[in-house]
Amino acid sequence: MRRLLIAFATTSLLAGVTVFLLEGVAPWTWALAAFRDASPSTASSRLPGLALALSLLLASSWCAILLLMVARLAVRRGGGPMAMAHLVLDQAMRSRGLLVPIGVLLVILALLPLEGDAATPVRFRIQSYFTYALAATGLTLGALTIFLAANTISGDLAEGQARDLFVKPVRFGWYVLGNCFGLALWNGALVAAAGLVVYGSTTFYLAALEPTDAYDAFSVSEEVLTSRRGVRPERPAALRERALKAFELANRNPDWIEEQGGRDRVLADLTEQELTAWRSIGPRQDRTFLFRDLDGAATAQSLQLRYRIEMRPVPAERRVRLGLVANGESFVFPAVVGSAQVLTLPADVLAADGTLAVTISHTDPRNPEWTVNTSAAFSAGGLELLYRTGGFEMNFVKVLVVLWSHLVFLGALGIAAATFLSFAVAAILSSCVWVLVTVSTSLVRVLDVDRPRDRSGELSTFFYDHVVLALTSALETFSSLEASTRLVSGRAIPAGQLTEHAFWIGGVWAGACLLVAWAILTRREIARVQV
Repeated sequence: MRRLLIAFATTSLLAGVTVFLLEGVAPWTWALAAFRDASPSTASSRLPGLALALSLLLASSWCAILLLMVARLAVRRGGGPMAMAHLVLDQAMRSRGLLVPIGVLLVILALLPLEGDAATPVRFRIQSYFTYALAATGLTLGALTIFLAANTISGDLAEGQARDLFVKPVRFGWYVLGNCFGLALWNGALVAAAGLVVYGSTTFYLAALEPTDAYDAFSVSEEVLTSRRGVRPERPAALRERALKAFELANRNPDWIEEQGGRDRVLADLTEQELTAWRSIGPRQDRTFLFRDLDGAATAQSLQLRYRIEMRPVPAERRVRLGLVANGESFVFPAVVGSAQVLTLPADVLAADGTLAVTISHTDPRNPEWTVNTSAAFSAGGLELLYRTGGFEMNFVKVLVVLWSHLVFLGALGIAAATFLSFAVAAILSSCVWVLVTVSTSLVRVLDVDRPRDRSGELSTFFYDHVVLALTSALETFSSLEASTRLVSGRAIPAGQLTEHAFWIGGVWAGACLLVAWAILTRREIARVQV
């Protein structure tokens, strides 16, 4: 630990000298200015990008060290799982091999914002940085977590240390829980350090860049570095009724229903057909969409109507002009077919009861004689009303919490695999499960689309419905929240969904893995382990 402190102190000194040589200002002077100034761009303009990157490396390194020191002190005097957690932290901090990937990760996070063309809109640079930075952090820390978890128990068993541990009054449950708790503390410090670099690079460098145009400046503050709640239009109750009536007619032919995949599949297809018809607007027709539960939008400065229109065949110029009336007020509604767009509405168009009725007509208000012989349709999720609920800072913290809960699960998974497998096999098995749960959401969508409609092979159909889909749907919980995607698009992560996600992944799933590890250890003859 003393060597680590000396190494980082030397790094800090070199970073400070570099900052002074580049800008001619002491780094603590810039730090005080950054904290005192209400506008981050003013403070960040005093440092070039490279000096800011070095400053963030300095701050993140000391953040990780201080958090790890506090964690070690917190578990130092405890017994049972606390003693095992202290041992895990000591082993992780003494491992020189871990410093290289962690250092490379922090350097990449700090230098990545500097790469970019000045002609690229700032909003795209921020979104790309969020995407790559969070992906790099998740992959690096996930791989290190599996490496450490697989090496804890399998290493103790291979080197014979487990025999010495269990001769003492150390319970199997304490041993397993302590290993997982130590890894959770280790990951918490690293996630905080990586998050500090990402937040600092975004706030003090990327957000301070000169926007390419007025819309770019608006998008950065109102669509990217923000937290917005999205509300979709309320589905009319008549849709479900019409789908049920169509299903009653189709139910007269049971053989056809079986060929189409069963009653549930047919009813779902009929409901989707009704929804598609509801989202479509024929030539010279109009449709009213009602948005409810907008009480929180009353304090917002503006509302954003996000839409994506599809037309078949596509007009030659791909541009159409439709009519739009929001609670009695008319607005210009231009649209580019096949592209997502945003129309800004004033917040005062909301009704007193927090509702907004949007009527869209398939006619050009400026040229009533204009018409096309095709319908304009909104894709699924292609019509949504968004309003600001806060800044992106809290959203960013929630993303870090989601990442940390995933790492807790990976640690428990590696520990469970290490109880009955060697280090290499346990690491490979844990990595395979990690990949599976990560792509589970996409896998479920593909399997649902490719679901066989032919019911002739009952055994294969039963296996597909009750085993394959059930397993992938259960694993979908791991990636269903899509926290990174919401952060990139400036969408709020609800606290309730975050709590539920962290409970299931970091609590239930991790707890199940630890129970498996405990059950296997209690039945193993530790003294006869052969690797």
